[in-house]
Amino acid sequence: MRRADLLRINLVDIACLGMGFMTSLVVPKLAIGALGVAGYGVVAVLLGVSLIPSFLELGLTPGLTREIGKLHARGKSGSIKRITFQFQSRLGGAGIIVAIAVASIAAQRNVAGAAWQPTFLAIVAGGCANVLVLVAELSLIRVRVAGGFVSASLSRAFYSIVYMGGVILFSVFGGFRIESVFLAQLGGACAFLTAAQFLASRLGVAGTGAEGETALPWRRLSWSIAPQQVGRVQSSLLPGIERHYLLSFGGATAVSAYDVALRLSALVTSVPGAIATPLVALFSPNVANAAHNANRRVLRHMDLLTGIVVAVSGAAVLLVARKFAVTFYGLEGSPLIAFSTFIIVGSAINALTASRVALLYAHDKPVPILFKSICDLCFAGVGIIVMVVYRDPILFVAFKYLGFVVTTVGLLGFCATELSNIERDSGKRT
Repeated sequence: MRRADLLRINLVDIACLGMGFMTSLVVPKLAIGALGVAGYGVVAVLLGVSLIPSFLELGLTPGLTREIGKLHARGKSGSIKRITFQFQSRLGGAGIIVAIAVASIAAQRNVAGAAWQPTFLAIVAGGCANVLVLVAELSLIRVRVAGGFVSASLSRAFYSIVYMGGVILFSVFGGFRIESVFLAQLGGACAFLTAAQFLASRLGVAGTGAEGETALPWRRLSWSIAPQQVGRVQSSLLPGIERHYLLSFGGATAVSAYDVALRLSALVTSVPGAIATPLVALFSPNVANAAHNANRRVLRHMDLLTGIVVAVSGAAVLLVARKFAVTFYGLEGSPLIAFSTFIIVGSAINALTASRVALLYAHDKPVPILFKSICDLCFAGVGIIVMVVYRDPILFVAFKYLGFVVTTVGLLGFCATELSNIERDSGKRT
């Protein structure tokens, strides 16, 4: 792929993220305006709990992308379609069941102090929304490996458009309640899934593929996705635990401040994450064909673009947006500034690993990523323990996100030597 084509893909990704940024900032503003800071604290806790069903994805996406990329390079489109459908049907069915189960347990235990009905409805809607987004992303693997990076990115914008539109409609016409945010989120997920399925259905299915090509190498795949499985634990199970203790030791104001701080950090990290999304699909066919020069060109481009984006957006958010957010969201007297400082610094530095992680996955070298994921999980666990012992939410945020800095430095240092060794060994085999 030419550098100009990659830049075009990146620009489309960034443009689509603009809608996501707007949604991320508008939703809490409307929710706080309608429910108050305490009410939005309840919403933030339930948002964390509704992420639990997404752990069923089990970190499969990068490893699956790599294997589908290899099948695509061999022209096995029929096998790709069957494998994708198998994953989607299993994830979707199991995810809905888990969402209902989690909602029932959370409602019975009176999570966040909300009534049974809004708690149950919110978690079911939010959990199903998160699962449907993952199912849609599985469809987009086929689209991306076939070269449809721009259309895949544009389909993601449907989620933000419908989500924000639904929240606005609830706020203006329908009466805003706790579950309103989650119902709007579910509507956005359905729109995203519809768009993704439409794009995937337009791909031609050339050939049926040999019988052996319909089965993935599960033993190797299960090992290669281990880092993503640890990461999935952090992204799906930890938020509910973190926000529970934040509510216990900092109150609803601390939970609201933490949620807003995470949204502000997304202004720094979402762009590097989005422009890194197609990298595994780009790298994998080149690895299969030993086209390492092509991967090095992509890597240099990504390093330059990611560095610029992180530096500019990080400085802007730290200097301007976080102070504006205190008054914009009515969070005066909250730990928002302290939270956002730690989260933005740690997350911004962590974003610098995106291209290296993608290349390691493409080369099926998961050990360093697994080690980093485990260390990140340990730092988060220590942060929670410290928060419980000292009853100070700021200590938790500091431990978790400064831990990102330590693990990022370690991974970048490892990759500086290991990737050159991988290419040298590959050259000897060819």
